[in-house]
Amino acid sequence: MPPRRCATSQAGCLCFDVLLDRSDENLVWLYEVYVDEAALDAHMQTAHFLASRPQVEPLIVGQEVIEADVALLNPAR
Repeated sequence: MPPRRCATSQAGCLCFDVLLDRSDENLVWLYEVYVDEAALDAHMQTAHFLASRPQVEPLIVGQEVIEADVALLNPAR
């Protein structure tokens, strides 16, 4: 499947990628980058995030949040 561009029109969201695992067709990776913790907190209070939780919670095998500073972003995004 060719990659499609993901809309990141949400304020404070620098990057939101959805990756399909090559070795496990049932495994999907989400990669999100926010400008700061406040932007992440705001995202987690949006209507679309809150509405999706009951549907996606049972599918989540693991979840990890890291705190880091952006060193370089792809300008093509």
